[in-house]
Amino acid sequence: MGRHTCSPETTTIKRMFLLGCTFKLRVMAKFGINEYCEMLLIYGECGRKAKSAARLYGERFPEGSHPTRQTILKVVKRSGETGCVNSRPRVRRPRNVGRKVQPEDVLAYTLAHPQSSTKMIGENCGLSKTRVRTILNESGAHPYRSTPVQGLLQREAERHYMGCNFVMNNLEDHPTFLADIIWTDEACFSRNGMFNRQSVHTWSLENPTYAVEVRHQLR
Repeated sequence: MGRHTCSPETTTIKRMFLLGCTFKLRVMAKFGINEYCEMLLIYGECGRKAKSAARLYGERFPEGSHPTRQTILKVVKRSGETGCVNSRPRVRRPRNVGRKVQPEDVLAYTLAHPQSSTKMIGENCGLSKTRVRTILNESGAHPYRSTPVQGLLQREAERHYMGCNFVMNNLEDHPTFLADIIWTDEACFSRNGMFNRQSVHTWSLENPTYAVEVRHQLR
C-alpha cells in the first residue's frame, strides 16, 4: 500500500494556516501592558486614526514588534468595554456554592418531579444537564415515554357495541370478512394538533407503563 501524499496546493494551504496560527500567537504574546498604554497615547495624539497611530508607533519604537491597525483598534475597544488594556482571564461562576449536591439529592428531586427535563433538574440542583444525565443513568433511572390511546366518551359505548355485533354476525356467514376490510389509521390524524410523545417523558426506576388519552377523532 503506497504512502498517501498531499497535492502541492493542499500542502501550501496547510503551511499558510500554520503560519497564520503561529503569527497570531506571537502577536498576542509580544505586547505587554506598557506597550498597550503607548498605543492608546499615540492613538490619541494621531486624532484617533489607527493607521497613523500604527505608523507613528513604528517610528517612535523602531526596535521590537510593531502593532497593526487592527491591533490598535482592538486595544481601544477592549479598554472602552472593560477598562483594561490586556485580556483578562475568563472567570467562570463556581457551581455548587455551599453544600455539595449528592447524587441521592438529584435522584430524589427527579422522582419527585418525574416529568422535568435534565435542564430544569440541573438548574434546581446547581449542576449541568450532562452531569444530571450521568447521575440518573448511574442510578438506574430512565425517561420512559407514554403510549397514546384513543380516548372514548360515554356516548360512544353503544356505537362500539353495535360495531362489534356487526362484525361478529358477518364473520358467521363470511369467515374472510375481516380480510375484505380496508383498515385505516384515522386516529393518527387531527386538525387540532397531535400529541407529541417525544416531548413528554417520565423519569422512573421502573417502567410505569402509563397511557395518555388523545381525542383525534372528535370534531
